[in-house]
Amino acid sequence: SKVPGLTVARHFFLATAMARSIRVAAFMLTVVPSPRPHCYASRFGSAPTLEALLAAPVDYAEWWRQASTLRAGGGCNDLIVSGHGILTTCVWLAIHTYANSRFASLAWLAALVHTHAVAVLERHHYSVDMFLAVVIAALCWHFVGCKIGTKRASKLSTSSASTTAVAAPEAQARKGVAVEGKHKFSSDEDDSGGNTGNIITYSNADIRDSDDGRSNPAAQDAQFDN
Repeated sequence: SKVPGLTVARHFFLATAMARSIRVAAFMLTVVPSPRPHCYASRFGSAPTLEALLAAPVDYAEWWRQASTLRAGGGCNDLIVSGHGILTTCVWLAIHTYANSRFASLAWLAALVHTHAVAVLERHHYSVDMFLAVVIAALCWHFVGCKIGTKRASKLSTSSASTTAVAAPEAQARKGVAVEGKHKFSSDEDDSGGNTGNIITYSNADIRDSDDGRSNPAAQDAQFDN
């Protein structure tokens, strides 16, 4: 049976949002150096030395300015967990779960493996980033799928129960009408049978009386005299 498109979209976006929320918490709690040399200098300019950072006063306005500036390609230290890894994994899980095509599932799985391998080989991510992306995305997908399946089963059972509750009185009413009609038909048969019996009994009595009159002439003369 085909699954509604809104169900697939809800499953995909909820699982992706949950996994990427975990990603934000993960890279904020675990800061690791970038595997790409000179990543900071190429994206944010010259990197200050540790001595300069410790000696200079903290410029919170500059921090907020850098944080609020939109840049393509991400940062240098938001590594654990890979956002691209989460997205590609959720796409493959959607195809594998809802598409009735083994070829499409295997083709996207091959693309998933290729994308993750390229991210590691080109030093965009560590291998642990890609591995955790697959694990977290799969867990979030399964969790959201269980929630959606439970709600859908609850709605179906509620709908079935309401349909049964509506149909039961109608069926009972139809049954009552059928039983009443059967009793009425039986009573009509009894009445017609009784009348027929009376008619037959009455006719037999008339026949016997007429036979007795013909067989007894004296009785006929007496009746005539009277």
